[in-house]
This record gives sequence, structure tokens and C-alpha cells, in this order.
Amino acid sequence: QGGGIDGRLLLADGTPAPGIWVGANGPEGGTGAPSGPDGRFSIRELAPGTYTVGANHEIDGKRMRGLVPGVSVSTGTVATGVEVVLQPAE
Repeated sequence: QGGGIDGRLLLADGTPAPGIWVGANGPEGGTGAPSGPDGRFSIRELAPGTYTVGANHEIDGKRMRGLVPGVSVSTGTVATGVEVVLQPAE
């Protein structure tokens, strides 16, 4: 019985970013899920611990990245409201 993370992937202007892989990296490695049409993602079967949630994508030839560190996951619970915003990568 693992935990999970629910959230949204957004562009810098606040619009949803659909169809982009969102990853969660934590104490036992990483996994992820694609964002849906409304930018929402749902990652499940995570071991308890602290995760960094993020995405990388190229839009119009520009590399975009969003990271949210410090997302805490407990057994049998889902961390909700995680918003990953894609910004231009340096």
C-alpha cells in the first residue's frame, strides 16, 4: 500500500500543459505519469518519503523545466495540490 501525488502541470502563463511526463524522484528511485488534457497528473504506488516532482519539455525550440521539491508522501495517503510550473530552463 503506497502513497501518491496529485497535481497539475502548468505553463508559465497558468494554462494547462497536457500530455507531458511528470516524474517523482524519491528515496527508492523515480516514477511518474503523463499530464491529462487539463494538466492534471496522478502518480501512485510511491514508497513513503520526500519527493521532488518535476517535468521537462521543449516548447517552440525552448527547453522548459518545472520542479517542486519537498513533497511528502506517507503510506496510504495522497499529497494533493502540487503545482508544477514550466519555466524557461537556464
